[in-house]
Amino acid sequence: MINGRLFTRDFLIEGIRETESWLAIDDAALAAWRKQASDLFLKLAARKNPNEAETEDQLIYPLLGSLGWQDRDVQPNASVKNREDVPDALLYGDGTAKAAAAPLDPWKRFQHGLCIVEAKRWDRALDRETRGSKSEEG
Repeated sequence: MINGRLFTRDFLIEGIRETESWLAIDDAALAAWRKQASDLFLKLAARKNPNEAETEDQLIYPLLGSLGWQDRDVQPNASVKNREDVPDALLYGDGTAKAAAAPLDPWKRFQHGLCIVEAKRWDRALDRETRGSKSEEG
């Protein structure tokens, strides 16, 4: 299902197939990746009510790794004081960037990262607050 609003439905169904990146994908490699991803999803689906940590460990990080995102810091603190801004992970483009970040204070490492990961438990609604719950996990 395509329910998000980051990309248009037309782009995700048709337009993406015309991009240079899509055209460069090897069909056999894509089929192998789809099988690997499907196996990960089935493994997670076999668990009763997987929580956020299980979802990250058994689905998110293996999928990211299969896409080339091997270098990461888990739960890096983006705040100078306290632990107010702590995403689930900071992803680096390569080991060199991660090594350059290593000696820095945690909040300074973000300058070497390329993106952050904010994961939620499987089947959690991401576009609205869960009814009857004010908590983040809902």
